[in-house]
Amino acid sequence: MARILLAVLDHNFHVFRSTVEGQYKKAYSKRSKNWRVIPVKEPKTYQYWGVLCSTILKRRAENNNSILRPMEISETNPQKLVLIINGNPLFVAPYTLADTV
Repeated sequence: MARILLAVLDHNFHVFRSTVEGQYKKAYSKRSKNWRVIPVKEPKTYQYWGVLCSTILKRRAENNNSILRPMEISETNPQKLVLIINGNPLFVAPYTLADTV
């Protein structure tokens, strides 16, 4: 989930980058099997990174709950599913996240 949120932040911060005047690059489309020319955009800047890191570290320092606290896995979590082949269960996961640490 965290990787998805970071990807969303990266996209939102860089979606409106301007193009570099007169510079283009080629890209190959596997779907249409042809080349196309696309404009080169300005390099990404990560000005938000410092604020994001300091906020994460601050929240972690102020958090009184241990990261190793036991958490129950919901019944709908795929880790609790039983894979049955030929009537024999291959995988059963009746444990909490604390058991895996």
